[in-house]
Amino acid sequence: MLLYSNGDGCSAGAEIVGNYCFAEEDEKHHALGKRAHPGAVPLTFSYKLAKTLNYGYMNDAESFSSNERILRTTKEFLDQSNQEVFLLIGWSRWDREEPHENNTYTDDLTSLRQKAKKWHQLIYEFHLELQQQNIKHLFFNSYNHFDDEQVPVAERKDWGDSYIDPYDINKTYYWYLKSNFNTVNPNSYHFDEHGHTAWFKYLLPWLTKVQDPATIKQVKVKHNIQSPKAKLNNGKTS
Repeated sequence: MLLYSNGDGCSAGAEIVGNYCFAEEDEKHHALGKRAHPGAVPLTFSYKLAKTLNYGYMNDAESFSSNERILRTTKEFLDQSNQEVFLLIGWSRWDREEPHENNTYTDDLTSLRQKAKKWHQLIYEFHLELQQQNIKHLFFNSYNHFDDEQVPVAERKDWGDSYIDPYDINKTYYWYLKSNFNTVNPNSYHFDEHGHTAWFKYLLPWLTKVQDPATIKQVKVKHNIQSPKAKLNNGKTS
């Protein structure tokens, strides 16, 4: 089984190592372009999950990703893959577009509501496709949730165990961690390894609902940072 992780900077481990959102920002890894920094990947929640579940691992997340990129690259991966996979997808903000240089985040609630409705439907259609293909998957929201104005209760979907409550802001990656951890700097949406470890621990029971417990091994999660609160330094938001 391969754990395939995709998403935005939250899944890519942005700013865990230095201020790097992209590998290319570190001159030692410039050739890797906009991929996740290789020093950050082993500290991410998805890597910790793969090690705990004794899965193979691939991280296809990219900082500042739109949901268009996440959906497109995930489908491209599935088209090319011939192995059993578990998809772990952290959906990005509803108002992001591809390429990310075009992003202009909006305070227009009508526009945001329309984009949220669009992505609620597209994600559900993808969920149904995966179910039909018997592809195990777990979705979560990185920052935005679907509020009552965007998706009224009557229009909510039954996701089973495949989506961590998309209608609850406190079940998103950012807002769940924000209550207990500092971001890497006051202007960032990213957390250090301690935050990733906390999200790993939160996700693990969700993955084990669809995973044979006999294949799970116990591993010790190591911390490489002294303080349980994120160190303040200069950084970026994504």
